[in-house]
Parts: sequence; structure tokens; C-alpha cells
Amino acid sequence: IGFIFLAIIKSFNELFKRYLNKKLNLIIEFELIHLYFEKIKLAPLIELDKVSRQDHMRRISLISSVSAFMSTGIFIVFNESIIFLSAFIIIIWISPMLFSIALLGACLAGISMFIFQYFLKNKYREFIELQLKSFQTQVDYLFSQKELKEAKRAYHQSKIIEKSIREF
Repeated sequence: IGFIFLAIIKSFNELFKRYLNKKLNLIIEFELIHLYFEKIKLAPLIELDKVSRQDHMRRISLISSVSAFMSTGIFIVFNESIIFLSAFIIIIWISPMLFSIALLGACLAGISMFIFQYFLKNKYREFIELQLKSFQTQVDYLFSQKELKEAKRAYHQSKIIEKSIREF
């Protein structure tokens, strides 16, 4: 009976989460579309001519994806904050000693996360430069292969032209 009750509560919780997420998504999408068209109305004609019709259509089509991303992120932050606070309250209610152990563990995890971020941030620039060099090497290779094929094609075409000239 307990598992059935938990399954029913979980189903209602999921339904409620989807409803709130969809409502938040629609509100954000409406606001983003409204802001986009307000910017277009207020933009000088010279600036509007710089952007093609396809770019405007692509930007408008991306609004729904952006609003879905934003609504999901906002909902997750809100939901996880409530869960985190309620779990801490329940742990305090069960055992203050257990709460102090959990709080110590959370503090240690937070400190280790900040230390890791500090070292990662220092290595991030090197990583990006390495990725850019790798990307540039791959692009150079692709273009060199393309140029090699074009050179071979031009060489074969010149041989065909030279042969046809000799035969003429």
C-alpha cells in the first residue's frame, strides 16, 4: 500500500512539475518574443538591413528553444533549493548530530569544488589554446587535401588538353 501511495504522489508531482515548467516556458517565450519585436520596432532601418530575412526567421525559431532552456534551468534551481532546505530541516528534526555531519560533508564538498574550479580555471586557457591549435591543424589538413585534389584535377585536365592539342 505504501508503494502505491508513493507512486501516486510521484505521478502527481511529475504532473505538477510539467505543468509549472510548461507555464514558465510559455511566459518566458512570450516575453522573449515581445522583447525581440520591440527591439526590431526601435532599431534604425540601417541596422535592420544588415540582418537578412532568414536570420530573423532563424532567431525567431530559436526563441522557443531558449525559453525551454531558461524555464527548465529556473525550475531546477527553485526545485532543488526547496528539496535541499526541506532535507536539512528533516535531518535536524531526526538528529542534530546527523545534521552536523551532513553540514560538515556539504562544506567539505563545497570547498573541494571551489579548489577544483580554481585549478581548472588556471588550466582552461591552455586547454582552449590546445583545442584551437588542434582545430586549426584539422582545417589546414582538410584544405590541403582539397587543394591537392584540385591540383591533381588541374594536372589531369592539362594533360588531356595537351593530348588533344597533339592529336589535333
